[in-house]
Amino acid sequence: MPPTSPPSPATIAAVTGETHVLRLLHERRPVATISDATTWPAAAVRKLAARNGMLIDEHGVPYLADEAFYSERVNQVAQAEVSELLQLAEACPDARVRKASQAVTASVQALRDRLADYESTAAQRLAAESARVQAEADIARLTAELTQAKARLKDASGKTGRTPRQSATTKPAAKTSAGARRYQPGSDYDTSTARAWAKANGYADALPKSGRYVPDEVIDAMRAEQHPATPQSQAVA
Repeated sequence: MPPTSPPSPATIAAVTGETHVLRLLHERRPVATISDATTWPAAAVRKLAARNGMLIDEHGVPYLADEAFYSERVNQVAQAEVSELLQLAEACPDARVRKASQAVTASVQALRDRLADYESTAAQRLAAESARVQAEADIARLTAELTQAKARLKDASGKTGRTPRQSATTKPAAKTSAGARRYQPGSDYDTSTARAWAKANGYADALPKSGRYVPDEVIDAMRAEQHPATPQSQAVA
């Protein structure tokens, strides 16, 4: 086997320094005093004490833990909540415990992210469902209002005696034969005026494609609109 190289002066100094700090800890020197005397950071002094089974009291004085203390620590760990348990693990001098703590922290974060994503998606589904229900309610309300408006229009048309306009889908009345015409173009109506009125009032389908003739029922409707019947005129008739 090749000969091993001797430790460097820096390594020897570090080991010697750790031995010196450990001796001061066993002498129960306060952590601040040890740090000032050795130039070791206070945190490094506390870690060295923990690795050697020592505790630091509220005055910074180190002391050896007894069996009762560790029994209490076991109970504390057994009853600790997750957050407190992770804090205890992070402060543990055992690297394996700290590594396990980091893995648990990462798992908790992944769980938190997944749960937050689920809640966000659920909130979006609820908002979409609420919007759908509101839209259906609006459609029902507007449909009812439209039905009522049509009923009012029909009632108003009946009271004024105006003939409702013929819709494009309504079948036009049968044409009157030429021998039975009651109105003659030129003498009883103006063809251009009558045809224009018929087209504007829903009777376009009843008009012949050509010629001066306008069906009698169109003339009746036009005269009824232009000269609505009154109770006096009906009494005279």
